[in-house]
Amino acid sequence: MKPQDMSDEELRIRVAELSGWERGPKETFSLGKFGIVPAMSAWHPKSSKDDWQDLPPDFSHDLNAMYGAVKGLSKAQLKVFVAVLRWTDTGYLEPEGYINATVRQRAEAFVIAMTEAPR
Repeated sequence: MKPQDMSDEELRIRVAELSGWERGPKETFSLGKFGIVPAMSAWHPKSSKDDWQDLPPDFSHDLNAMYGAVKGLSKAQLKVFVAVLRWTDTGYLEPEGYINATVRQRAEAFVIAMTEAPR
């Protein structure tokens, strides 16, 4: 599925997986109507097995989270990432496309860069 066709939640999960987040076996709990109940499997970055969270960062809406993910791109992947953001729907290159890109557009470009460019 193309990143442009993904829902915000699907895009969030895909970026998380590509940037090194893992869904762990550890169960998290939430306070529900009838007390404390299991919520879902927790997530953690591969670099820290102790940093458990209910969900990975919201990569399709949080610019700081996307900035952190983009820092992990190789030079070849970064070139693809920037190139994807610079092309407009009409096929013209926009020099400021990278600067003006929304967080969602950055997340979509990240998925394309990670899946199409060599590491």
